Amino acid sequence: MTLKLTDDEVVALAASAGCRWPVPLPTVEGDDSAALGQAVVRGARSLRIRGLVIESIQGASLSRELDAVVKIAQVPAGFVAHVVRTSPRVAQAGGAVLITALTVEQALVDLISRAGVHDFDSVSPAEAGSLALDYLHAAFDSGPPGATDAGDVEVRSSLGSTAVTVVRGAVRIGDGHPIRSWADAEASLKPLFAASSLAVG
Repeated sequence: MTLKLTDDEVVALAASAGCRWPVPLPTVEGDDSAALGQAVVRGARSLRIRGLVIESIQGASLSRELDAVVKIAQVPAGFVAHVVRTSPRVAQAGGAVLITALTVEQALVDLISRAGVHDFDSVSPAEAGSLALDYLHAAFDSGPPGATDAGDVEVRSSLGSTAVTVVRGAVRIGDGHPIRSWADAEASLKPLFAASSLAVG
């Protein structure tokens, strides 16, 4: 399954299940109830126009692909990562990655662009874990997307309930000291992936 949705559309899907999208969105202010309400209306209209909501005599229903997307809003995420600018104040500075293991055989990956476009893909939990680890490795090697020489951009992520922060050349897990060897960081991260149902080899 591959699917592209907008911020408005995922907000509308989450609202249909009586919950909120589990991570901040680039184009919708999550703390503004009026903005959220407007996004729900826009998103619901867009889903209908695109034929992703099926109208029948029994009422509206979601396609199978959208059912899986709705579950992301209902199940704790296994992995979340944001590109964050830390100065002059903490703010979202790029896209995000959200990965949720829906079953022992299926994980849903949501790659969120800075423009608020969500690129969904259904993969195995092991594949999802490898993708997340590769994302962190790339940030370690080259710095987060949009990083500057001033070092004011970082990837802030979580594996289950454990915070992981990555800048170029360093990984910090929880409140620990920076780890400056990727091999050492990887060895410490793999058990966290396993605990979040996204085990990697």
